[in-house]
Amino acid sequence: MTFILLGISLLLFVLSIGLCFIIESSNSLKQKICLFSLSLVFLFLCFSFGVAYYFTGTGFTDGITFHLFNGFKGISLTSFLPQIILILLGFLVLGGIFYFCIFVYSKTSKVKVFLFQFILIGIAILLHPTSHYLYSLLAEYRTPSTQNTVDINSFNTYYQAPSIKKTSSPKNLVFIYAESLERNFLDETLFPNLTPNLKELEQKSISFTNIIPINAGVTITGMIASQCGIPLMGASKYQESAMGGMERFLSGATCIGDLLKSAGYNLTYFGGANLSYAAKGNFYSSHGFDTIKGWQEFKPTLKDQNYKNTWGLHDDTLLDLTYQDFEQQSQSKIPFGLFLLTLDTHAPRGYRNKSCQEVQYLSGKNQYLNSIACADILITKFINRIRNSPYSKNTIIVLVSDHPAHRNHSTKTLNKKKRTNLFLINTHESYYEQNGLIVDIDGSTFDMGVTTLPFLGYTTRSIGLGRNLLQQGLESITSTISSNIENWRADILNFWEFPTITSEILIDPIKKEITIENQDFSFPLYVELFPSEQKFTSQIHFPSPYSNKDNLLLLIQNGDRTSRFFLIDTCQRTNLLSTKKISAPYCLFTPNIHEAIKNKTNITFNRLKSITEPPRNY
Repeated sequence: MTFILLGISLLLFVLSIGLCFIIESSNSLKQKICLFSLSLVFLFLCFSFGVAYYFTGTGFTDGITFHLFNGFKGISLTSFLPQIILILLGFLVLGGIFYFCIFVYSKTSKVKVFLFQFILIGIAILLHPTSHYLYSLLAEYRTPSTQNTVDINSFNTYYQAPSIKKTSSPKNLVFIYAESLERNFLDETLFPNLTPNLKELEQKSISFTNIIPINAGVTITGMIASQCGIPLMGASKYQESAMGGMERFLSGATCIGDLLKSAGYNLTYFGGANLSYAAKGNFYSSHGFDTIKGWQEFKPTLKDQNYKNTWGLHDDTLLDLTYQDFEQQSQSKIPFGLFLLTLDTHAPRGYRNKSCQEVQYLSGKNQYLNSIACADILITKFINRIRNSPYSKNTIIVLVSDHPAHRNHSTKTLNKKKRTNLFLINTHESYYEQNGLIVDIDGSTFDMGVTTLPFLGYTTRSIGLGRNLLQQGLESITSTISSNIENWRADILNFWEFPTITSEILIDPIKKEITIENQDFSFPLYVELFPSEQKFTSQIHFPSPYSNKDNLLLLIQNGDRTSRFFLIDTCQRTNLLSTKKISAPYCLFTPNIHEAIKNKTNITFNRLKSITEPPRNY
């Protein structure tokens, strides 16, 4: 449907511009400016769709929304420099062509013809897929986040609170998130002999062939879905990653880390990138992990700190460090879970490390497939080291893709078949080593954690929305969950455990913190308040940690003018919302006041109630 609308939109636009060559005489200047402006808007929509399609292979996705509102800090834009230059040149060239058609060659001035052109371009803009996408984002802004459009029991019907029961001696877990290494890369009909080692590993493992990502199009969302059985959701789509500003990340959710920690496990996360990116460090520290290391933590211990890709550690370095940790922990009697994330297969071209200088796929011209071929070698080498170690019998290895690959030089080939996540469970059991097992049941990333637990020696009914895909008689609920997930946003927000305000709040401009019900939050922040008897329930919004966008100001400008809220931000930003201009570092803005915060300030519950009451003429 997307491409049908795109085709109709392009046809209407071409017809409108074509009229410039048909009717005699010349346009008035105002008419020309109007048509040219609309043409540039249409051109912007087309380029936006083209960029989205280039990176995702399908158009606008949750991954595009994630980066649109949370910025691109941490992403190597130099990797996309040729594409950026091409886009700018294309925009200038096509803009110049439209200018020539409308200002120089145009032969039409009749009002009726001009109106017809105007209507055609207007319809073309309205039908364009980018317009539909932007409208959906606007709807997110304007839809009250506390509303739920489905039966109140619907979410509770499918969500089950996690708990575990020990059934045998606990085993250790090595859980590998392979960046973008989706299942299609193992398909011999698409990529002959690209991943022979992983194919061999699959024959000795339990392989799940129909795992789809639900609201899990980027790394952090894939991690949360697989470990917590719920999607990462903020008050709206543009808030997903900004929720890392919460002191406790999804504190109300029980994830696999919480379950294993309660069972006495020592938990470790190793990743090559900075922990601050997408708040991965905050997530792991909030859910039972004892050791959490990223680029900044590893950097002082490295022999060559310059040996890295634009994200952080190369995979050969990370996997060596991880194996050293595996050996050390295996010598202890304490069961452990070791989670890690690779990097070198990151789109669009991947990264070549020293261990794979001579590795290439076919002619070697496709750099991204070269990185996949390298991952095939390095990851299986790492797994084989574990399997050949004295600790193999007591270790379960799980290999998953964090999400399907984003746009790369092989996207057209990947799109020839259904895009699914890789999910392999490799055990020491001789039956699976000799026979393997293929599981074709429909599943999602929510099912990964709960399906893994029985191999560690624990049983559980579920983890959140996830189900054990090896459970006999299981009926797949993947399709139902996928179609309802957005309607459950209000229910899923409860896992953030926003504070209920019943007493005073404390604002400290020196520490740049606000204390609400014994929880500290860094500002800037925007807090929505929902009155209920003698208390306020709240929803807290943070600016994106990856960009300088004024997302909090947009929430107020586009929000419900009858709502209660307060904003603590720089006065430079709050001045944009008020006629009263203040020269101070930080300000408090509410529907009733705009004032500087110069010293520690206590705001009583009654004053908070007063200053957040929307004026009748607001």
